[in-house]
Amino acid sequence: MSALPGSLVAPSTMSLCIDETATFSGSGGASYQFFVNGVSVRARSAVNTAILSSSATGTLINNSTVYVRVFDTLTGVSCSEDSQLITVNVSPKPTVGITSSQFNNEICDGDLVTFTANSTAASPTFEFYVNSVSEQVSTSNIFDPALYSITIDGGDLIEVVVTSGAGCNSDVASLTIIENTIATAGTISSTVLSVCSG
Repeated sequence: MSALPGSLVAPSTMSLCIDETATFSGSGGASYQFFVNGVSVRARSAVNTAILSSSATGTLINNSTVYVRVFDTLTGVSCSEDSQLITVNVSPKPTVGITSSQFNNEICDGDLVTFTANSTAASPTFEFYVNSVSEQVSTSNIFDPALYSITIDGGDLIEVVVTSGAGCNSDVASLTIIENTIATAGTISSTVLSVCSG
């Protein structure tokens, strides 16, 4: 009885972001057992696929190696062969924050305001949204609504998402603009003074 050649269908090196999954498919046998860094993560069975998740401390971490052991029978004693190794690079999720040029995000009617994003991402791309509508996608971390003839009013929601050079997306960072308004227009009056000579 001779072992069937084992193979694993995936590129020799693959890249994932934190919390993404990858599907590995074995071929060439009657049953399959999957390993990550030499530890079995899917018991031997007739199912030739394994869906593995990436994380900072979970099954697939950065520089993990994956392979499948291929058996020539479904159960019992049989010949087996291990596939080639696949190396998985796992990139972290970038972080992002957003600030405005106005103190406490407060504006008066007619004020201009710009927004600045800050991020830990390498080679980042920033996407800014106004009330959930994408308005700017660029490598610039500064968003000036006036450049797009956008008027910012009280209650407007400004959001930003950053994508790292590895293609990983951050969570959304946001702020809400507060507009200080005057409920009643101010009035001015004058008093006529009588001045006596002498």
